Amino acid sequence: MEHEAARNLTFSLMELSDCEEAAIIENQLFSRPWSRKALEESLGREESCYVTAKAGSELLGYCGLYLTFDEGFINQVAVKPSCQGQGIGKQMLTFLLAKARERGMNACSLEVRVSNERARRLYASLEFEESGIRPRFYEDPVEDAMILWKRW
Repeated sequence: MEHEAARNLTFSLMELSDCEEAAIIENQLFSRPWSRKALEESLGREESCYVTAKAGSELLGYCGLYLTFDEGFINQVAVKPSCQGQGIGKQMLTFLLAKARERGMNACSLEVRVSNERARRLYASLEFEESGIRPRFYEDPVEDAMILWKRW
């Protein structure tokens, strides 16, 4: 069922006040979630860029990347379980990639579990290309990571 608030989304740079809700989403989605403190520390780094998707004041998702020279590495993409499958992740990533371009990036990479078909379809829809495998990259459970790149 569609989350009612998902119809009126706003996208913005993540703020420290978003980290508590982001940590809750982390715990719902990932076997090795980041803590609120880890999110706050990442957010405070000059070479990072995090964005959020909100409906009103409710955080529906967030994603972030680290910037190195002229490339970005997307280290987190998360959408509340109840809001997945509604295009929020794609819109949010499009916003994040625009921010990366504004900051002088000409490419972004990421890693995703090879079994995460939904995420891989999302990245393919944004023209990320598969470029290799990192064997046994993930833990809990152990699994290979697919490496993806988007260049512009």
